[in-house]
Amino acid sequence: MLHSTLDSATDDEFFRMIRARSKLWMPRSFLAESAKSGDSIDRRMGVHRVSVEQCFVQAEFNDELPLYILDVGTEILVLFGQWLYDPHTLAATETTFKAWENSASFFQKFTLRCSAETGIVLRLEVEDSGYVGAALLPPGLRFKQLRECQLVSKSHDALLVDLERAGIVDQLR
Repeated sequence: MLHSTLDSATDDEFFRMIRARSKLWMPRSFLAESAKSGDSIDRRMGVHRVSVEQCFVQAEFNDELPLYILDVGTEILVLFGQWLYDPHTLAATETTFKAWENSASFFQKFTLRCSAETGIVLRLEVEDSGYVGAALLPPGLRFKQLRECQLVSKSHDALLVDLERAGIVDQLR
């Protein structure tokens, strides 16, 4: 299940989005000037309360580039990247984090804050409600450029068809 709303980014979140887009470290004073000068970064934040029904991971799970495809009811939530292990972004109790078998499961319930424009994730706050076991995706799937967070409409019973139509995986054979 997924419940989504829009919120405005805090100043700290806004500065983090500017840094993430530039890929360079910049002093906060420069970022503040950049923001005043009319930088075109969208300040809208997607706030998603998520309850995961099914979780899918690559057969060749990669800790350096983790990818989770989550069935959340009427949508598919794709989470990708090293940020999933960043304690500044992922908020979970130490007990919950240590018990997480990252290649075999994902958190069952959480709230996600991400840029509505770019998909940059600024916060994933885990509810201590357990984990959903992960099923393996077919080996050899080729993924196109992924964002940290993407929502895909679920229109078919076939997960891979929905991912292909959304341009996330290469054409299926």
